[in-house]
Amino acid sequence: MTRAVIPAGSGTPLAPFSPGMQADNVVYVSGTLPFDAQNNVVFPDDAEAQTRHVLETIKGVLEAAGATMADVTFNHVFLTHWGDRGWRSPPSRTRGADPMALARTEALPQAGGWRVRVPSPSRVALYQVLLLAGLLAAWEIAIRTGLLAVYLYGQPSGVFAKAWTLILSGELLRDSALTAWEAIAGFAIGTVLGSAAGLVLWLFPTGAAVLRPYMIALNGLPKIALAPLIIVWFGIGLGSKIAIAAIITFIVALITAQQGAKEVDEDLVKLMRSLGAGRVRTWRTVIVPGAMPWIVSAFRLNVGFALIGAVVGEYIASKEGLGYMIYYAGVLYDLNAVWVGIAALMGVALAMYGAIDWIERRLRG
Repeated sequence: MTRAVIPAGSGTPLAPFSPGMQADNVVYVSGTLPFDAQNNVVFPDDAEAQTRHVLETIKGVLEAAGATMADVTFNHVFLTHWGDRGWRSPPSRTRGADPMALARTEALPQAGGWRVRVPSPSRVALYQVLLLAGLLAAWEIAIRTGLLAVYLYGQPSGVFAKAWTLILSGELLRDSALTAWEAIAGFAIGTVLGSAAGLVLWLFPTGAAVLRPYMIALNGLPKIALAPLIIVWFGIGLGSKIAIAAIITFIVALITAQQGAKEVDEDLVKLMRSLGAGRVRTWRTVIVPGAMPWIVSAFRLNVGFALIGAVVGEYIASKEGLGYMIYYAGVLYDLNAVWVGIAALMGVALAMYGAIDWIERRLRG
């Protein structure tokens, strides 16, 4: 049930909106201004008095709907100047910063006289390099001193030598580019189609309920079990690897997007309904934007799944690509080449993650 809430004695609205709207057991009050019943501004030079007047107006709307101020669960406050709320002006070094963040910072107690230091990006990068160098040095020392067997673990110096040989021959670049293309194409196809399908299912709850057990079954199925079928259907060429990556990422994106649509604040949906918005418009303006964080998280998950699909396809039926390189080197016990292939896969994954971060920053503006 949806109805307008208009307290007795309310002035004529300046716009075609009601002081409040009630949708089922939720009351929405928005756009309350410091006006009297004749639409005159009250207490023009007193922000505190205006605030009290606005709160009294809101109280009247709630009481007209059978509620009280104690029932308020969420509110937004809009100010033209942050000093109206009694905050101190920030020092010159913080001007232009987020006033809400500064206000929260000022309110935090300094427990024990210590504070958390956030290291600079350059320092973090230095620590990362030192960590990697330390691990490689320990590995090399363990091999040279006989603590580890080189035929079981490989050797960092041998890995670098093998990588240089493969770079000079062009084999490493060729295989890396092929696997990256398979993973990126499968990722794009599967993630885009899966996300779109998951969002569209919100519009068709009956269809979503019918498909739910099949989606659960496909999600629980080890996706690589489908690889032999896909090889038969698409052949041993590039298409089969892209198809494997696309199918794996499609299922993940579908389920994640659908769950994201379901997790959108139900109060926002009720608000759109109370304002007369149809299901499609609510989907477009509330559900899709609200599910975006879930979809972006699916992007990150699907980077690894897309690479799994591409590599598994190369394991099964291929004579090129990083998956084939790793498999063939493993058969020959050339562990240095195996490590080169693994490192190249990690590089492809990092590049894809970096691209997703860039896209996310662009979307946020």
